[in-house]
Amino acid sequence: NHDKRQEGKKDGEVREYVVPLTSTLKVEDGEEVLAGTQLASGALEVRNILDVRGLREAQKYLVDEIQAVYESQGIPINDRHFETIVRMMSENVRIKNPGDTSFLPGDLVNKRRLEAENSVIRENNGNPATAEQIILGITRAALFTESWLSAASFQETSNILADAAMIGKKDDLLGLKENVIIGRLIPVSPERAKIPVREEAVPEEEIAETVPAAPGGVKI
Repeated sequence: NHDKRQEGKKDGEVREYVVPLTSTLKVEDGEEVLAGTQLASGALEVRNILDVRGLREAQKYLVDEIQAVYESQGIPINDRHFETIVRMMSENVRIKNPGDTSFLPGDLVNKRRLEAENSVIRENNGNPATAEQIILGITRAALFTESWLSAASFQETSNILADAAMIGKKDDLLGLKENVIIGRLIPVSPERAKIPVREEAVPEEEIAETVPAAPGGVKI
């Protein structure tokens, strides 16, 4: 039940790392290692890789680990499929300092939305928001998408629809899933942009007539 201990030096300082007895050391005595180098066998904490070695290394580690699982079962899958999923998991950041933006500290925001709002703030000589990169799990990444249609089709449908209705949220239909849901062509081809889309304004009276009435005659 004893643990192995691995010592390291940095700027003359000796640091000691505890390694489980069941793990195998991957470095030799006197070997020079960089920050984030794996010292022993076993799974790594993705958050630590992100903090120490950056987003690209964390994404690469996730893709390699997922690929290893499928390869162990004899299932060959091209890396690009996993890379697409991992990229979606990495699209959000956590607000640290909101500056003059409308965000709050701790908000999870899409990077494109943050960049767009910061651009407006800079044009007005304001203080842009600062944020830290995060990697969400599959479930949370699906729920924190910019498209409320896509998020509502996954989980927590009632809450997502209620939130979207309360703030009058608009879905720009930029992704695949939301376009499939409403029966439109998916935006995956340059030719897609050439297809005209007819937009018609629906009178408020017609919208009111289509809203179902709740028990007691109260419209919802």
